[in-house]
Amino acid sequence: MQRYDSIGGAMELPAAEIDVAPQVPLERLRQKPLSLAVGMFDGVHRGHMAVIQGALETAKRQGGVPGVLTFWPHPSRLFRPQDPTRMLQPVAQKRARLYRAGIEFIIWKAFDNAFAAIPAEDFVALVLKSVPGLKSLHVGSNFRFGKGRLGDAELLAETGKAHGVEVVITPRLQYDDAAISSSRIRDCLERGDMKTVNELLGYSYRSQSALQPGRRLGRMIGFPTLNLPWAPELTPRLGVYIVASRRPGESAWRPAVANYGVRPTVENAPVEPILEVHLLDGEDVDYVAGEELEVAWHRYLRPEKKFDGLDALKTQIEADCHAARAWWKVQR
Repeated sequence: MQRYDSIGGAMELPAAEIDVAPQVPLERLRQKPLSLAVGMFDGVHRGHMAVIQGALETAKRQGGVPGVLTFWPHPSRLFRPQDPTRMLQPVAQKRARLYRAGIEFIIWKAFDNAFAAIPAEDFVALVLKSVPGLKSLHVGSNFRFGKGRLGDAELLAETGKAHGVEVVITPRLQYDDAAISSSRIRDCLERGDMKTVNELLGYSYRSQSALQPGRRLGRMIGFPTLNLPWAPELTPRLGVYIVASRRPGESAWRPAVANYGVRPTVENAPVEPILEVHLLDGEDVDYVAGEELEVAWHRYLRPEKKFDGLDALKTQIEADCHAARAWWKVQR
């Protein structure tokens, strides 16, 4: 990614950084009208995409450039550091999904004490100084901002109009008679409700980490696994999942079954959970330690449990693979 301190002139948003998509020259941002979606956008779920789509459509209509103003870390790390909100995805994954959606630049703003103290009435003027080509702001109807979170979407629209900036307010999307939100996705993820997680996201939940050598126990009992240490901020429910895997950059996904847990049946199991992926096609792929692997999580099969021995574990894995193959057969 291309990184800059400002689009043009002084950056009035302290501790902010401009991140420009590949192949997009900075000069384009200086010469064209800019549409800016604003929010935390953790997960870049369907509700977020409705806001972002507004910025994309406005930019297209005006011959401009769509961007995002987002924050890191989450405001909860400032206001309740003892119990911060755990993120659904790391920054790199969020960035990739925003660019995949068609966003051409991202302003990453550190959420610190100075920013939290800005009066809501001054927000638009401050952003406008930093982004002189700003023509429209796009937010969700539940957007809050400014000192004491006193600003809402209606105030943003009023102050935007005073500065010649259009403010587009997007209603919250609903799914099963409840609003789509990052907090709802977090709750479903911790319960293992991957069907709802993926419906709310609008895509399959993803993880990515580097392979590490294992004890080859899975291979000994006929179920070789790819071992992926993975420690997200928000840990999904431990247990067995129907998943798919691929190397980053590959287009084809390979059906698999995975265990995310501490492997209680295995002696000297690690304290931290590990993701073990068994490919259902049976091919012994030439993976190497340190290689990245992306995993798409589809369904939760069962909780992790301790078995009486390896024979019982093998029998259960056979049943898990059968259930996973049956699910994949229906999807095709």
